[in-house]
Amino acid sequence: RSGRPLLVIGCALDRYWQLNTWDKTLVPKPFAHFHVALDELIRVDPELDNDGVDALSADIGRRIDAMTELAEQALADR
Repeated sequence: RSGRPLLVIGCALDRYWQLNTWDKTLVPKPFAHFHVALDELIRVDPELDNDGVDALSADIGRRIDAMTELAEQALADR
C-alpha cells in the first residue's frame, strides 16, 4: 500500500542446506550454481480493499511459483 512496485523473484540452487524454519530457508553450499528468474514489476493500487489484497496475494504466489519453476528449469538445462 506504499505505492512502491513489487518485484517477484524465483531462484534455484543445485547444492544447499535447508534450515528447519517456517520458510525452509536455503543456504547455498560453497561452489553451488544459482539461477534467478525475475518477473515484471507489479504496481499495487494503494486503494485496494481486502478482497483485492487477497487476490493480489494469490497472484503473487502463482508468479513466485512460476519464476521458481523457470529458474529450476534453467538450472537443469545448464
